[in-house]
Amino acid sequence: MAQLADGELAEWETRTGPCHLKTGAIASDGRWAMTVYATVSLPEGKHEAALRALRDTWKADGWQIYADEEQTDRRLLGGEDPEAATHFTLTARKAAPRISMVVNVFEFRRSAAALSSIR
Repeated sequence: MAQLADGELAEWETRTGPCHLKTGAIASDGRWAMTVYATVSLPEGKHEAALRALRDTWKADGWQIYADEEQTDRRLLGGEDPEAATHFTLTARKAAPRISMVVNVFEFRRSAAALSSIR
């Protein structure tokens, strides 16, 4: 994301926890979920082009786009890589010099190899 947007990745934070099933129960087979929070430093004037380029890249790679909307104070883009069980949500707020990024990896044990593509 940072490379595509020509921005700098900052404020990287990773949290892990047990994988919760749709029933709310914790998976008993050792699966974990991981959430990554980060920002990409980027001037507001470059937000739209960066998010458009990222959306187009995701589509070309076969990702599902589950959010692509502009609101009064922010622009939101969300996509899922179906092969890696990875969800990305990007938020660009007006007048902010960054794009906020949240990455959710479900069933961590199965998806660990895909994590190298996040950075």
